[in-house]
Amino acid sequence: MKKTDTKKIVFLLLNILVICAVMYWDFMYYEHGRTWRKGTASSMFVLLGAVNLIYALVNRAENLKYPIVMTVGFVFGMLGDIVINYTFIPGAALFALGHVFYFAALCCLIRFGKTDLLTAGILTVLSIGILELVPIFDFGDPVIEVICCVYGVIISCMFGKAAGNLIRMRNLQNVLIVIGCFLFYFSDLMLVFDWFSEMDEYAGELCLFTYYPAQCVLGFAMIFTSMKSKLKKA
Repeated sequence: MKKTDTKKIVFLLLNILVICAVMYWDFMYYEHGRTWRKGTASSMFVLLGAVNLIYALVNRAENLKYPIVMTVGFVFGMLGDIVINYTFIPGAALFALGHVFYFAALCCLIRFGKTDLLTAGILTVLSIGILELVPIFDFGDPVIEVICCVYGVIISCMFGKAAGNLIRMRNLQNVLIVIGCFLFYFSDLMLVFDWFSEMDEYAGELCLFTYYPAQCVLGFAMIFTSMKSKLKKA
C-alpha cells in the first residue's frame, strides 16, 4: 500500500471517529441537557474541521483558504451553540458570523457569480417570506424579528452559494456541501418554530438532530479538496 493511500485511510478513519463523537454528545445533550454537553458536541465538529485542515496542510493542498476559513466558521458555530443557551441575541450574532465564514469558504472553492446571486436571491425571498408572512410566528420584540430576518438572509446566501457551486461544478464534495447546507437551513427553521411559535412539540428535536449532522457533513466535505489536490499532483 502506498504511503499516500495509508495517509488517506488514516484521515478517513479519524473523520469517522470524530463524527461518531459528535453524534454521541448530541444524543447525550438531548437525553440529559446541560450546556457543557452541548459545548462538547460542538467542540467535536471544530475538531473535525481541524483534522481536515491538518490533512490539507500535510497534503500541501493548493487551496488552503477553504479549509482554513471553514474551520474558523466552525469555531464561531461552537461559540454560538454555547452562548445562545444563555442569551439569544449574542448567540445568534455568533451563529451569523459563523455562516458568513461558511459563505466565504464556499467562495474560496468557486468565485461568486451570477448563478450564486440567483440561487441566493430565491432562497432569501423564501426565507423572509416564511418569517414575515407565516402567521404563527410571534417574535415578541421587533429587534428579535429583525435579527431573525438578517440571519435568514445570511443563511440563505450560504445555502444559495452551495447550490450555485453544485450547478457550476457537479462533484461529490459539492453534493455533500449542499446536503449539509440544506440540513443547516432546515435546522434553523425548526429553531424558529421551537422558539417563536406554539407548534414546537417536535421542532426542538428536529432542530437538534439535523444541526449536528449538518456540521458533520460540511466538515467531512472538506477532506475532498485535499484528495483532489493530491490527485492533480500525482
